[in-house]
Amino acid sequence: MFETMVEKVEKRRAGVVDVEEDGDWTKVHMGGASEDSGGFRSQRLSDEETLAMLEEAGSTISLKDGPRRSRYLKREKNRWRAVRKLDKHKKIERMHANIRKDMKRKRKVKEVKQVLATAEEVRQRDAEYREMVMAATIGANS
Repeated sequence: MFETMVEKVEKRRAGVVDVEEDGDWTKVHMGGASEDSGGFRSQRLSDEETLAMLEEAGSTISLKDGPRRSRYLKREKNRWRAVRKLDKHKKIERMHANIRKDMKRKRKVKEVKQVLATAEEVRQRDAEYREMVMAATIGANS
């Protein structure tokens, strides 16, 4: 008896009820069973109107200057700049490590030369000490 709006639209889409007899304001376009216009007619334009709309839309698109290239070259340039920077840093680190090794080596050589320079004196003092201890031991035992 009382049909809901959804039931009316479904009947129109199925082609059961004629649109003019129902008098609904939506004026459903009955193109085909597979077409779904959402309850509204599609707007029909003449060829001149279509060309005018396309011209208007095309005129609003801004023209870009220059070629359309990707940023590949810029990315590669930046990547290689970063690689060179890292290589430079590693080279500086190697140089500093080499300097530290050289300083350690020089320190060891300096210590060895100092020991060699004072070795005769140390041997002399050691021999004197041993003789003194030997003399004290002999004196204590006799």
